[in-house]
Amino acid sequence: MICNQQYHKAVFMVTFKQWAKQSGESHEGIAKMLGVSRPHITQIIAGKKRPSLKLIQQIILASNGKLKAEQLVNEFARI
Repeated sequence: MICNQQYHKAVFMVTFKQWAKQSGESHEGIAKMLGVSRPHITQIIAGKKRPSLKLIQQIILASNGKLKAEQLVNEFARI
Protein backbone atom coordinates (compact mmCIF):
# COMPACT_ATOMS: atom_id res chain seq x y z
CA MET A 1 0.00 0.00 0.00
CA ILE A 2 1.32 3.43 -0.93
CA CYS A 3 1.40 5.95 1.89
CA ASN A 4 -0.42 9.23 1.31
CA GLN A 5 2.75 11.27 0.68
CA GLN A 6 4.04 8.80 -1.93
CA TYR A 7 0.62 8.72 -3.59
CA HIS A 8 0.52 12.50 -3.98
CA LYS A 9 4.09 12.54 -5.26
CA ALA A 10 3.25 9.88 -7.86
CA VAL A 11 0.04 11.59 -8.96
CA PHE A 12 1.59 15.04 -9.40
CA MET A 13 4.87 14.02 -11.00
CA VAL A 14 5.13 15.15 -14.59
CA THR A 15 7.41 13.32 -16.98
CA PHE A 16 9.55 15.04 -19.57
CA LYS A 17 7.31 13.61 -22.28
CA GLN A 18 4.21 15.04 -20.57
CA TRP A 19 5.88 18.41 -20.05
CA ALA A 20 6.96 18.52 -23.70
CA LYS A 21 3.38 17.87 -24.82
CA GLN A 22 1.85 20.33 -22.32
CA SER A 23 4.34 23.06 -23.23
CA GLY A 24 2.67 23.51 -26.60
CA GLU A 25 6.10 23.63 -28.23
CA SER A 26 7.03 21.44 -31.18
CA HIS A 27 9.97 19.06 -30.84
CA GLU A 28 11.87 21.58 -32.96
CA GLY A 29 11.00 24.40 -30.54
CA ILE A 30 12.03 22.36 -27.51
CA ALA A 31 15.26 21.39 -29.24
CA LYS A 32 16.08 25.04 -29.97
CA MET A 33 15.21 26.01 -26.40
CA LEU A 34 17.61 23.34 -25.08
CA GLY A 35 20.32 23.81 -27.71
CA VAL A 36 20.12 20.32 -29.21
CA SER A 37 18.80 18.82 -32.44
CA ARG A 38 15.16 17.91 -33.05
CA PRO A 39 16.02 14.24 -33.68
CA HIS A 40 17.81 14.13 -30.32
CA ILE A 41 14.73 15.46 -28.49
CA THR A 42 12.46 13.11 -30.43
CA GLN A 43 14.59 10.13 -29.41
CA ILE A 44 14.58 11.21 -25.76
CA ILE A 45 10.80 11.65 -25.77
CA ALA A 46 10.40 8.25 -27.45
CA GLY A 47 12.56 6.65 -24.76
CA LYS A 48 15.33 5.65 -27.16
CA LYS A 49 18.02 7.92 -25.68
CA ARG A 50 18.92 9.36 -22.32
CA PRO A 51 19.79 13.02 -21.92
CA SER A 52 23.15 14.01 -20.48
CA LEU A 53 23.26 15.53 -17.01
CA LYS A 54 23.94 18.89 -18.64
CA LEU A 55 20.80 18.51 -20.76
CA ILE A 56 18.80 17.50 -17.67
CA GLN A 57 19.91 20.78 -16.08
CA GLN A 58 18.76 22.67 -19.17
CA ILE A 59 15.40 20.84 -19.11
CA ILE A 60 14.88 21.84 -15.47
CA LEU A 61 15.58 25.48 -16.30
CA ALA A 62 13.35 25.41 -19.39
CA SER A 63 10.48 23.88 -17.39
CA ASN A 64 10.62 26.74 -14.86
CA GLY A 65 10.83 24.24 -12.03
CA LYS A 66 7.93 22.04 -13.14
CA LEU A 67 10.39 19.19 -13.61
CA LYS A 68 12.77 18.26 -10.80
CA ALA A 69 16.25 16.75 -11.08
CA GLU A 70 15.39 13.68 -9.01
CA GLN A 71 12.35 12.79 -11.08
CA LEU A 72 14.19 13.30 -14.38
CA VAL A 73 17.13 11.16 -13.28
CA ASN A 74 14.68 8.44 -12.16
CA GLU A 75 12.65 8.75 -15.36
CA PHE A 76 15.66 8.43 -17.63
CA ALA A 77 17.33 5.70 -15.57
CA ARG A 78 14.63 3.34 -16.84
CA ILE A 79 15.77 3.77 -20.44
